[in-house]
Amino acid sequence: MKRVESLRSLIIGSWPSRIYWAVVAAAVALWLVASNTHDQPDASLAGVYPLVATSPVSIGLLFATELLTGDAGWGGAPAAGVVAMAVGAVVNAWLIGLSTRSVGSGQGR
Repeated sequence: MKRVESLRSLIIGSWPSRIYWAVVAAAVALWLVASNTHDQPDASLAGVYPLVATSPVSIGLLFATELLTGDAGWGGAPAAGVVAMAVGAVVNAWLIGLSTRSVGSGQGR
């Protein structure tokens, strides 16, 4: 149970990781609003914002999905893109939490 609390504190326990989550949430909200309100073909490019916010992990997972299945993550399986962005957000928030803890404790010196 202590490991779960430690992992949770790394992912959402620091201000930098919370700010990162706010940026990801804003990018996803922009994507959802743009894709549901605009009928133009360029509205689908709004999905780039959460993809960039969760890179490099999400982009790496999309490329791995494409290599393993032969289909592009967006076109062949849209759920793969959403999963890649979710995993990318969690991994990036964890890395931000680790960095914040390291700098705060003086281990980075």
